[in-house]
Formats: sequence, C-alpha cells, structure tokens
Amino acid sequence: MSDTHSVGAPRFLSRPKAYTIALGKDATLSCRIAGSPAPSVSWEKDQDQLRSGGRFRISDDGDTFRLTICELRSSDSGTYTCRAWNSLGEAYAAVTLCVSGSDDKVSSKPPPGHSRHGWKTDETITSAAQHRGRDECRWFDYYSGNTFSRDLLSKRRYYTSRSPVRTFSPSPERIKVRKSQSPISSPGSHSPSKLSPSVSPSRRAVPARPVSLSPARLSHSSVGVTDAPSSTSGKTFSVREGKHARFSCYVTGKPRPEVVWKKNGREVYEGRRYWMYEDADGNSILKVLYCKLQDSGLYTCTARNLAGQTFSPVQLFVNEPLVPFKSKLKDVEVREMETATLACEVPQPDMAASWFLEETRLRETSDKYEMHEDGSLRQLTIRNVTADDDAVYVCETDEGSRTVAEVSVKGIIMKKLPRRTEVHEKEKVTFSVELAREATDIHWLRNGQEVMPRPGVSVTRICLKHMLTLEGVNLEDAGQVSFMVGGSQTSTQLVVIAPKEFLPGPPQGPEVRSQSEHSITLGWQAAPHGKYPLIGYVVEYCRTASTAWICCHDKDTIPMNEIVVGDLKEEGEFCFRVAAVNKAGRGPSVEVPGSHYITRKLVLKIPLHDVEVNCGVDATFSVTLSANASGSWLLKGERLQDGGRFTFARNKNTHSLVIPRPQPCDSGMVTFVSGNLRDTAQLTVKEHVTELVREPTGDGSVRVRVGDDLVLTCRTSRPGGNVVWRKDGRAMEIGKDNVHMEASADIRRLLVKNVDLSHAGRYTCCAGDFCLNFDVDILAGAKFMKKPMMERMVSVQAGKYAELCCDVSHADSTVHWLHDGAELKTSSPRGPKMEADGLTRRLVFSCTGAHDSGCYSCKVDEDEVTFTLKVTGMPAICGYMFHSLKTY
Repeated sequence: MSDTHSVGAPRFLSRPKAYTIALGKDATLSCRIAGSPAPSVSWEKDQDQLRSGGRFRISDDGDTFRLTICELRSSDSGTYTCRAWNSLGEAYAAVTLCVSGSDDKVSSKPPPGHSRHGWKTDETITSAAQHRGRDECRWFDYYSGNTFSRDLLSKRRYYTSRSPVRTFSPSPERIKVRKSQSPISSPGSHSPSKLSPSVSPSRRAVPARPVSLSPARLSHSSVGVTDAPSSTSGKTFSVREGKHARFSCYVTGKPRPEVVWKKNGREVYEGRRYWMYEDADGNSILKVLYCKLQDSGLYTCTARNLAGQTFSPVQLFVNEPLVPFKSKLKDVEVREMETATLACEVPQPDMAASWFLEETRLRETSDKYEMHEDGSLRQLTIRNVTADDDAVYVCETDEGSRTVAEVSVKGIIMKKLPRRTEVHEKEKVTFSVELAREATDIHWLRNGQEVMPRPGVSVTRICLKHMLTLEGVNLEDAGQVSFMVGGSQTSTQLVVIAPKEFLPGPPQGPEVRSQSEHSITLGWQAAPHGKYPLIGYVVEYCRTASTAWICCHDKDTIPMNEIVVGDLKEEGEFCFRVAAVNKAGRGPSVEVPGSHYITRKLVLKIPLHDVEVNCGVDATFSVTLSANASGSWLLKGERLQDGGRFTFARNKNTHSLVIPRPQPCDSGMVTFVSGNLRDTAQLTVKEHVTELVREPTGDGSVRVRVGDDLVLTCRTSRPGGNVVWRKDGRAMEIGKDNVHMEASADIRRLLVKNVDLSHAGRYTCCAGDFCLNFDVDILAGAKFMKKPMMERMVSVQAGKYAELCCDVSHADSTVHWLHDGAELKTSSPRGPKMEADGLTRRLVFSCTGAHDSGCYSCKVDEDEVTFTLKVTGMPAICGYMFHSLKTY
C-alpha cells in the first residue's frame, strides 16, 4: 500500500479528471500528491502558468491540491496541467477541460437550488424559488432529467402554486415508479428549475452527498441491497474467507467531491489486495480481494469538497469457510532466488485441493512448483523465487473452501509492476518501478524485445524510480511488459481495452453434441465477430462446487466450433462456457446448458517394476496413474490389508506398497488394481546373506595421523560370515605391509600399523553383495611452530629457575626430550619436569646445577628443535626462594 509520507520524488495518488461542463458554471480540478520533502505545486493552462486571482482560485488541503475556475468561458477550454516538484524529482498530470454552450448573458442572481428528499407516503415536498417577474417554473426529476408535465401536475397527486414557495406531493405509486427506475439504490431528488434565459447557473458550493454505498458482488455470489444506507447509518454484509468484496459508492456534490475510503477510521490505500477506481457510471469502487479474517471492519466512503464532507459506512464480516481448514496458510517473506513453502491442512485426508496464484491455477513443474500431499497436509513449494512470484496464493478444496496467504519477495525491486494493467485504446499508460538501491544494468522489455525511447515511448528515471510511458496505445501494444535489473525481473500483462462494439458477440447455441464416460463433445454456432475477424474461441470448465474457471485447451484459443473435452485433472460434475476472441479482445461468455459428470480415463504413467531383495530387506513397489484414483494391492493373488504387516502409501497419483523384511516364501507376483486397470510385477527374495554394521556406527569417515595405527571394525549379522577387505576397489593382501585382519565371533577388524600418506583412500568390507565403506584420511605428522633458524642458547646462574619452551602444531602431539642424546625420563625426582599446556611444551628446571648444562632436544614425529643450556657461577642453595625466570 502507498505511504503518503514516504521519502521520495512527488507522485500522484489521484489525478484530475476530464470535464465537459456548461458555460458559466464553476469547475474544480483536484489531485492528491505525495512526496517528501513536501512538493511545490503549480497549475498551467496550455503551458502558461496560472496565478490565483480573479476567476482562478488555487488552494491546497494537506496532500490535496485544487484549481477552481469560476463562471466558465469558452476561452477556458484547453489542457490544464498540475506540476509538482521537490529536490528529489518532478511529476505532472494533465487533463482536458471542455466548455460547452453559448456566450449568452449571465446574470449574477443565484438560481433556485435543488433538494434531496426521502419520500414517505402522503408527504409534501416544499421548495422555494426566488425570482423576479413572471418567470416560468417547472419541476423535474434530478436524476432522470424527466420534467413533470402540466397534465401531471394538475392531477390530485401534485399541487403547485404561483407563490414564491412551490409545493409538490408525490403519491405512493409514484414512489414505486421512481425507485424502480433509479439506476442506484437511493431515495429520489427533485429540483425546481427556472426557465428564464437571464437566470444564472449555480455558483454556490453544494455539499458532497454519498447517494449510496453497497457491496455489489462478493466473488461469484451476489448480495441483495433492499434500501440504500443513509450517510449516518451503515449496513452489514458478510463474505467467506478467500472471496472478493466489492463496495460501490455514488457521490454527488459541487465542486466535484473527492472520495476517500477508510477502514476503522484509517485511510485505505491501493495495494496487492485493495483496488480503488471509478467505473463508467461514475461510481467509486473499492475491491477487497481474497478476503482474510482481519479484513473484517467498518468501511467508510468519505466524500468532501469545499462545502464540507459526509460519509457512508458499511460493516464487513469475513466468515470462516463452510468447511474450515484444520490449519491455514501463513504469509511468507523470502528473498529472491530462495525457496518459499506454503502449507495448510485440509479437513479430511482424502479431500482434493488445488493451488492458485491469484486467479491462475498452478500446475506442478520440475523447476518451479512442487505440490506435496501427506495425509491432510497440503504443501506448495516455489523454487527460485523472483519478483513475479510476489503475489496472493490460494489453496481451494473441491467444496469451495479457501485459505489465502501472501508471498512477499525481498530484493532490489521494491515497488513492482502489477500483475495486470488495463488501459483503454488511445490512452496513455505509465509503468513505474522503484528500486532499493542504485543499479546500472536496467532494461524495459515489451513482449521480449527491449524498448527504446522514440516518439510516443519515453523511458524516464527520477532517483530510484524508473518509468516507461506509452502514449496513444493501440491493440498491437497489448502483451507482456517487463522491467529487468541484473538478474531480477518484474512483469505485467498489458491489456488494451477496445470499445465494446469492437468485441465479438457471444457464440450462438452452445450444446453438448455427444458424451461418454470420460469425455464430452461441445459445439456452437459462430459468434458475431464485431469490427475485427474472429481469432478463435476459449472454452473453460468449472466444478459445480468451485468458483474457478479453467481453460480446457493448451493454446490460447481454438479455431474450430467444436471441441472434445477429456483427460480432466479429476473426475466430477462440471459446467462449461465458451467465448469468442478477436483482435479487440475476448467477448462475453455463454454457458453450455446443464452440468455434466465426467470421469478420468486411467492410464499408467509409471508402471510397476520387478523387485529383487535379500532376505530380511524391505521390498517397495510403486505405480503412478494419470489421475487421482483409489486402488488395491494383491500378493500372489491374495488381497493385502493396510495397517498390518503391509504398509500402503498414496501421494496424489502415486501409490506405493512396502513389504517389510520379506522371506523367500514371499516371492511371487505383486498386482495393483484400480477400476479396470491392472499392473503386475515380480517379487524375488534371495536367501539370507551376511549383513554388516559399522562399529562404532557413523558415516564411515576415519582420520588417522601419520605414524599411528589404522583400525577399521564392523559387525556381521551372523558369526560365521566371511568378509573381504578392499582398498580403492582392489583386494588387500593380508599380512603384507603391516596389514592384518582379526576375526572374533561376529567382529571383523582390519589393522594397518604405522600408516603414512599412501594409506589414505576408501576401504570396503564386503560380505557377498553387501558392502560397507570407510573413507580414510591420513593427517600429516606434527611439527614445531615458530621454529628458529639457529640453535637456542640459554644461560642461567646456578641455583636459578629455568625452562625450555616450544610450540607444536597439534595439541595432542607427544614430544620426547633428550639431554646430550639421552632421552629424559619423567620418573626422575631430581631431574627436570616435562609440562604440556595446549600447543606449548616445556622442560622446567626448578633449581639448576652444573650437571644440567648441555644440549637439549625436543622431538615430535620427524621434527626436532634444539636448545643449549649453560649454567654459570657458584652453586646456590636450592630451596631458597628465587624470582622466576623464563628463558627462550
């Protein structure tokens, strides 16, 4: 949804509307503009800037900007432009104003007003017309424009007077006629009008009046409206979750009122599920798409102009589906090229469900959509998510219950293109995309071809906002418009709406020409093609309990007047409709009479395969059908029961059978039966073989350091089983190269002593056809870290503390200390002490003596570091407290 306070260049939230207005009246052009910093706004006529003063009045109210032109003249016709700018960019909106009528003399006297009144039986409506002389006054119906004739007014139902106060009283019969003729559900309004040419049209502001506010259709179901609500009391309507709600409000007033929609007192902005527009009859429309429970609330149509404001409310309740879901879909936020998963639980495990991307039914594909069923769980996985996947997703059961979720895709594209853009022929359309950061590799595409600026086509950029403008679009411009930045893309389907008279008419006489158990043949007569020749026809089907129409053919249209519909996704009772298509678009659809039950013709998509297993190893059979159908399993001609020894499973059209730990006596034919369809496969169970298990259990990865012993152990399923050890696929020679094998009961062990780097590789223990793998990695030997280039010299006074210190590469490395070539023993009470702290190894002398002098070596694997300790001076008395001294 839009945010009127967001930082950015100016943008129009609503644009001024075109007018054709009579001479001498007042005209007000208004628009709403957002932007931060607050934009500066100016008005122009035919590129000449207008100033406030005289007949021109420029005003603003928050984010609403108005230009009022009083007492219109013929010269006021032209193009008016509202231009807005700030430090971040500029935007403009243009509109054409046409002034009709002649330059007759206009008086400054105010005309009689008009009144709006709710009729009651035998009620008198009174209106006063201030005038001079013998001006003639007539009564007319404000909405229909019909004038009350003298004969009608002379009858007893109506009374008029030549006095300045005119009275008028309708009969109950007239009330009924007025209500039935009114194009909107509202009380009638009548106005007296003076016919004198010197009377001026009204220059006074008339307060805005919402004439009616009513939800018209709620997604394939109608809601009746008996009486229009007043501006102070609202009605209550209900809609099922996942359906659409449509609100319509007809507003009158002068100057033309501005309409704002609110929910629970807060303004509603256009977004993924909220559409706001004005239809051809001037009704302000708010559509709430794919309603959720949180959409319940008080919706208000607020109208305001210079004279004031009014409103009309409606309370909307969003109810649970008739058959509610166990768990509903939840909104998901995901980054581009990641995977999004939507999941819900249907009421019953065997209940079929379909997935929709808004109104488009999704089909499972290997690279994009994956649909999974597990009991009552229904799951949709969307792979490699792009900006075009940012949408509303619906899971719908055959009973018509819906659950809705929104997938938000986060990436460089912040404001994406709408999924569909409709524009009338010869109009201008602007596509706008906003990025999260600066980018250079940017392209606009139309039907796969890059769009370059040329007359009628402009590509502009304001800060992070990129726009493509097409002027005077025609039917050839229809197609896909895409915006690409790097590897990200957002697309919209541009639909150019031609005048209704250009569209083809509905096909004539649709009928069922023949029907079998698995298919139906539909036919019809050619449709009137309109201005352009027919391209073809579109045939759609819909389950009687559903609301989604699905195309019966793979191509966009079919050229023939007949089609055979079969191989449907599932069996059931269906309705069909057909529509004609020409260059201008698709004409109205006409339904084929009645509903028709069609079953799917089952065929094998993936048949059963023979299975050969060892004794005690589970055997699994699976078969995939062309349709969703039930089936049964037989083993050697006997029907199997689920839940006992055997396990059945079903995932959409795939059935599977698991036979746990079969014995040789289970060998035989396995048969799957579904209706008239049968498929068989052979089960062969081989005699018992030796099985192997790793000891200890794990993934078989083993690490050994150079010089250590390698030990690989496995356990056999029976004590007498023979095994063969292999390295990298070749049998190992036991007893050579320090390789030994040990066997004890059911334990089999391979021992390789004093390993080096050549012993790395894959070791395999084989017992018949059963094998276990061990991946052995030999680690290089330990060494000293920060080893000096020269021998270390340490000099210390006799009787003082000293230590020799070095660091090894591995904390678990064992070192050996030597004094003048002889290895030191830790058991000597009077000798130096050996310490290990992490990677550090120390030889500590608590009280040195002359006998401690000499050459010391520290060895680890093949590496060595050498120290020379020199003890000088007279011997000191050991046990006296000396200061600690570390020497290196």
